[in-house]
Amino acid sequence: MNPIDLPPVSSPLRDAYRALIGDVDRSTARLAGRLHEHLRCMPGCSSCCRRFSVAPIEAALIGEQLGQRSVTALADDSTDRCGLLIDDLCSVYTLRPLICRTQGLPIAYIDEVNERIEVSVCPLNFSQSYRFSHDDLLYLDPFNRLLAGLNIRYCRETGVDASSRISLGQRFRFS
Repeated sequence: MNPIDLPPVSSPLRDAYRALIGDVDRSTARLAGRLHEHLRCMPGCSSCCRRFSVAPIEAALIGEQLGQRSVTALADDSTDRCGLLIDDLCSVYTLRPLICRTQGLPIAYIDEVNERIEVSVCPLNFSQSYRFSHDDLLYLDPFNRLLAGLNIRYCRETGVDASSRISLGQRFRFS
Protein backbone atom coordinates (compact mmCIF):
# COMPACT_ATOMS: atom_id res chain seq x y z
CA MET A 1 0.00 0.00 0.00
CA ASN A 2 1.37 3.42 -0.92
CA PRO A 3 1.86 6.08 1.76
CA ILE A 4 -1.02 8.43 2.37
CA ASP A 5 0.51 11.89 2.25
CA LEU A 6 -1.22 14.39 4.47
CA PRO A 7 -0.09 18.02 4.38
CA PRO A 8 0.64 19.80 7.67
CA VAL A 9 -2.25 21.30 9.61
CA SER A 10 -2.25 25.11 9.82
CA SER A 11 -1.72 26.70 13.23
CA PRO A 12 -5.27 28.11 13.47
CA LEU A 13 -6.78 24.70 12.71
CA ARG A 14 -4.39 22.96 15.10
CA ASP A 15 -5.39 25.41 17.84
CA ALA A 16 -9.10 24.92 17.10
CA TYR A 17 -8.66 21.13 17.20
CA ARG A 18 -6.81 21.34 20.53
CA ALA A 19 -9.64 23.48 21.92
CA LEU A 20 -12.17 20.88 20.75
CA ILE A 21 -10.15 18.06 22.35
CA GLY A 22 -9.91 20.12 25.55
CA ASP A 23 -13.71 20.41 25.61
CA VAL A 24 -14.08 16.66 24.98
CA ASP A 25 -11.57 15.83 27.72
CA ARG A 26 -13.33 18.10 30.22
CA SER A 27 -16.71 16.57 29.37
CA THR A 28 -15.42 13.00 29.62
CA ALA A 29 -13.60 13.73 32.90
CA ARG A 30 -16.75 15.24 34.39
CA LEU A 31 -18.82 12.25 33.30
CA ALA A 32 -16.18 9.73 34.43
CA GLY A 33 -16.19 11.41 37.85
CA ARG A 34 -19.97 11.10 38.01
CA LEU A 35 -19.96 7.42 36.94
CA HIS A 36 -16.61 6.31 38.42
CA GLU A 37 -18.08 3.42 40.41
CA HIS A 38 -19.22 1.75 37.15
CA LEU A 39 -16.12 2.28 35.01
CA ARG A 40 -13.81 -0.70 34.72
CA CYS A 41 -11.58 0.91 32.08
CA MET A 42 -7.91 1.11 33.00
CA PRO A 43 -4.54 0.79 31.28
CA GLY A 44 -4.43 -2.54 29.52
CA CYS A 45 -8.17 -2.69 28.82
CA SER A 46 -8.38 -2.62 25.05
CA SER A 47 -11.83 -4.16 24.51
CA CYS A 48 -13.05 -1.06 22.67
CA CYS A 49 -9.89 -0.65 20.59
CA ARG A 50 -11.05 -1.93 17.22
CA ARG A 51 -10.13 -1.22 13.62
CA PHE A 52 -11.59 2.18 12.70
CA SER A 53 -10.91 5.23 10.60
CA VAL A 54 -10.54 8.92 11.32
CA ALA A 55 -10.90 12.17 9.45
CA PRO A 56 -7.80 13.30 7.55
CA ILE A 57 -7.20 16.17 10.00
CA GLU A 58 -6.85 13.74 12.91
CA ALA A 59 -4.54 11.40 10.99
CA ALA A 60 -2.43 14.40 9.91
CA LEU A 61 -2.17 15.67 13.47
CA ILE A 62 -1.13 12.26 14.81
CA GLY A 63 1.55 11.91 12.13
CA GLU A 64 2.65 15.52 12.54
CA GLN A 65 2.94 15.31 16.32
CA LEU A 66 5.02 12.17 15.91
CA GLY A 67 7.28 14.13 13.59
CA GLN A 68 6.08 12.43 10.44
CA ARG A 69 4.41 13.68 7.25
CA SER A 70 3.13 10.43 5.79
CA VAL A 71 1.32 7.42 7.12
CA THR A 72 1.46 3.95 5.63
CA ALA A 73 -1.21 1.46 6.62
CA LEU A 74 0.04 -2.09 6.67
CA ALA A 75 -3.02 -4.34 6.41
CA ASP A 76 -3.43 -7.05 9.01
CA ASP A 77 -6.75 -8.65 8.21
CA SER A 78 -6.23 -11.40 10.78
CA THR A 79 -7.59 -9.16 13.54
CA ASP A 80 -10.07 -6.36 14.02
CA ARG A 81 -7.97 -4.85 16.82
CA CYS A 82 -6.49 -1.40 16.46
CA GLY A 83 -3.05 -1.49 14.92
CA LEU A 84 -1.85 1.27 17.26
CA LEU A 85 -2.03 -1.06 20.28
CA ILE A 86 1.19 -2.37 21.73
CA ASP A 87 0.75 -4.91 24.54
CA ASP A 88 -2.88 -3.76 24.90
CA LEU A 89 -1.81 -0.14 25.44
CA CYS A 90 -2.39 2.75 23.04
CA SER A 91 0.92 3.75 21.48
CA VAL A 92 -0.42 7.25 20.72
CA TYR A 93 -2.51 7.77 23.88
CA THR A 94 -1.86 11.51 24.31
CA LEU A 95 -2.54 11.99 20.57
CA ARG A 96 -5.55 9.66 20.34
CA PRO A 97 -8.47 10.74 18.19
CA LEU A 98 -11.72 12.14 19.54
CA ILE A 99 -13.59 8.83 19.34
CA CYS A 100 -10.96 7.08 21.45
CA ARG A 101 -11.28 9.71 24.16
CA THR A 102 -14.93 8.79 24.76
CA GLN A 103 -14.70 4.98 24.91
CA GLY A 104 -16.13 3.32 28.00
CA LEU A 105 -18.59 6.09 28.70
CA PRO A 106 -22.29 5.95 27.81
CA ILE A 107 -22.45 7.65 24.41
CA ALA A 108 -25.79 9.12 23.33
CA TYR A 109 -26.88 9.74 19.76
CA ILE A 110 -30.10 11.38 18.71
CA ASP A 111 -32.00 9.21 16.25
CA GLU A 112 -33.95 11.91 14.45
CA VAL A 113 -35.84 9.45 12.23
CA ASN A 114 -37.29 7.50 15.16
CA GLU A 115 -37.27 10.53 17.49
CA ARG A 116 -35.40 8.86 20.31
CA ILE A 117 -32.04 8.77 22.02
CA GLU A 118 -29.80 5.78 21.26
CA VAL A 119 -27.19 4.88 23.87
CA SER A 120 -24.01 2.91 23.22
CA VAL A 121 -22.23 1.45 26.25
CA CYS A 122 -19.32 -0.80 27.06
CA PRO A 123 -20.77 -4.03 28.49
CA LEU A 124 -17.84 -4.20 30.91
CA ASN A 125 -19.06 -0.96 32.50
CA PHE A 126 -22.85 -1.02 32.20
CA SER A 127 -25.50 -3.68 31.80
CA GLN A 128 -28.16 -3.27 29.12
CA SER A 129 -30.72 -2.76 31.89
CA TYR A 130 -28.86 0.17 33.49
CA ARG A 131 -31.11 3.23 33.63
CA PHE A 132 -29.26 6.37 32.59
CA SER A 133 -30.34 9.87 33.47
CA HIS A 134 -29.83 12.65 30.93
CA ASP A 135 -26.77 13.80 32.92
CA ASP A 136 -25.21 10.31 32.69
CA LEU A 137 -24.84 10.52 28.92
CA LEU A 138 -22.17 11.97 26.65
CA TYR A 139 -23.83 13.49 23.61
CA LEU A 140 -21.19 13.07 20.93
CA ASP A 141 -23.02 14.69 18.01
CA PRO A 142 -22.04 18.30 18.85
CA PHE A 143 -18.36 17.32 19.13
CA ASN A 144 -18.54 15.34 15.88
CA ARG A 145 -20.10 18.32 14.08
CA LEU A 146 -17.24 20.55 15.24
CA LEU A 147 -14.68 17.93 14.15
CA ALA A 148 -16.37 17.61 10.74
CA GLY A 149 -16.20 21.39 10.29
CA LEU A 150 -12.50 21.46 11.17
CA ASN A 151 -11.85 18.57 8.80
CA ILE A 152 -13.64 20.36 5.94
CA ARG A 153 -11.53 23.46 6.56
CA TYR A 154 -8.32 21.36 6.62
CA CYS A 155 -9.27 19.57 3.41
CA ARG A 156 -10.13 22.81 1.62
CA GLU A 157 -6.80 24.32 2.66
CA THR A 158 -4.77 21.29 1.61
CA GLY A 159 -6.67 19.75 -1.30
CA VAL A 160 -7.33 16.48 0.55
CA ASP A 161 -10.64 14.77 -0.21
CA ALA A 162 -12.93 15.72 2.71
CA SER A 163 -14.98 12.56 2.31
CA SER A 164 -11.94 10.31 2.74
CA ARG A 165 -11.30 8.38 5.91
CA ILE A 166 -7.87 7.27 7.09
CA SER A 167 -7.76 3.82 8.63
CA LEU A 168 -5.91 3.71 11.91
CA GLY A 169 -7.26 0.30 12.80
CA GLN A 170 -4.82 -1.53 10.58
CA ARG A 171 -1.19 -2.02 11.46
CA PHE A 172 0.38 1.38 11.04
CA ARG A 173 3.84 2.59 10.37
CA PHE A 174 4.74 6.26 10.38
CA SER A 175 7.39 6.75 7.77
